Amino acid sequence: MMRSAAILICLAVGLTAWAGTYHNQPDSEEAGGITAVIQPAEGLQTVIVIEPYELKAYEANVDKKSGRINIRGLVPGEYDLLIKTVGHVYEGVTLEVDPDQSPSPAELKTICEEVGETFFTSEDYFNVKRIVRLTGDGEQSRMIVAQTRNKLVVAPSGATIHGHIRRIDLVEMRKTAKVYQLVTGRHLLRQEVPFKSPDIKIEFTHSPKLGRILVGETITDVGRIDLRRLPEALSGKYADAKYTVPSQ
Repeated sequence: MMRSAAILICLAVGLTAWAGTYHNQPDSEEAGGITAVIQPAEGLQTVIVIEPYELKAYEANVDKKSGRINIRGLVPGEYDLLIKTVGHVYEGVTLEVDPDQSPSPAELKTICEEVGETFFTSEDYFNVKRIVRLTGDGEQSRMIVAQTRNKLVVAPSGATIHGHIRRIDLVEMRKTAKVYQLVTGRHLLRQEVPFKSPDIKIEFTHSPKLGRILVGETITDVGRIDLRRLPEALSGKYADAKYTVPSQ
């Protein structure tokens, strides 16, 4: 089990993104894409479009005044959205590899605890870790995670960064013998969040409305997405957990 000093809770239930090479580039030869209007537009930072099976992630074009988002150059398939606003993440990322996957709350809690044994001790750079949403079948697990470094951060130039470093990932883990091992981690979003920013504290909302958007050979218009009225997933379908590295 994990060290007793760790904070682990399993339940059945910045301001500028670092746009970087970890995002895939749309294919200029593909005509498929997604457009939508996100409301309210106030506080809208970025929108990530995710192909959850090949673990591809694209950054959409965002008009922060109107809330209009656009992306073109997607191959036909199903895509999920991750919408980042100040202090909030709204996402519809598909975690179920098997559509019939439906572990019980007790099974989810066990999987969450076993996954945490490995995940929470990985990447020492981040000292605050959160499994936002997890599911699995006892052999493999997929989850959305948020990792934060709120300790001193020094840039390569030697200057001190007065803020938190936050990263949101889609992670796959597989059980070998009695231990889960990390198979892959797909970076979805990375941010530097100033200490006094209202974005320091972050909440997460999962909504099926933001997932499994079918894209063909034309632009799919999702219409108006009202972040205040998103339908949420059924309670108990996923598990979550938190961990903070004990102070030295």
